[in-house]
Amino acid sequence: MQIRFAMKSLESLGIVDIGLVYSSEREFSALHLGVEAAAQALKLRATPYAPQRTEDLASIANRLPGNSPAVLLFLGGTIELSQFAQALSARKLQRYVVSLADIDVATPVQLGVGRAVPLILTQVVPNPQSSALPAVRDYRASLKAQFDEKPSQISLAGCLAARYVLPVLARMERPPTRETVLTEFERRTGEDIGGFHIGFSASQRRGSTYVTQTLLTGDGRLVG
Repeated sequence: MQIRFAMKSLESLGIVDIGLVYSSEREFSALHLGVEAAAQALKLRATPYAPQRTEDLASIANRLPGNSPAVLLFLGGTIELSQFAQALSARKLQRYVVSLADIDVATPVQLGVGRAVPLILTQVVPNPQSSALPAVRDYRASLKAQFDEKPSQISLAGCLAARYVLPVLARMERPPTRETVLTEFERRTGEDIGGFHIGFSASQRRGSTYVTQTLLTGDGRLVG
């Protein structure tokens, strides 16, 4: 859903050519066929970039052609994204980099990504700092009471997942084993968790289709 949302938003802006930046050969092997199929369905021309065995993300940025697409969809983790964006900025090669929800927003802000590279951060949960949903307000209160850390999309996603999982485990009548837990989850129903809906079905393996995006500007501001 994240990849489809990101690509659909690019299509709506009239963008035809995009680059696909993978953080490793493993990510490329696991994801590329599906991502490329999604791009083709939206009539986008996609050019893949993946590191060789001895390369890091800075190396990809340094060998990126000057005529590469202006928008790059990044498929990888937070540190790799920061390395890639910093190397792009050092080259003064301005590109819009769209990332997926494995990114911890606070880390690129702290590490810096360079003024030449705006980041579009795709997220699958509401804004953990400003959302008024009851579930998010409860999350902020619990975080403040029990942990010395700021709200983040990643920990909010974990909190929402836990609030969904715990009732499923609590109603199990048999001892919890891998097989019995999986069987119980096959019977899982939709739940409203403080205003955030999570629901599965026999044909729908995604519990939520919620996706939003935030722009991290070159000077460290979050927009949206």
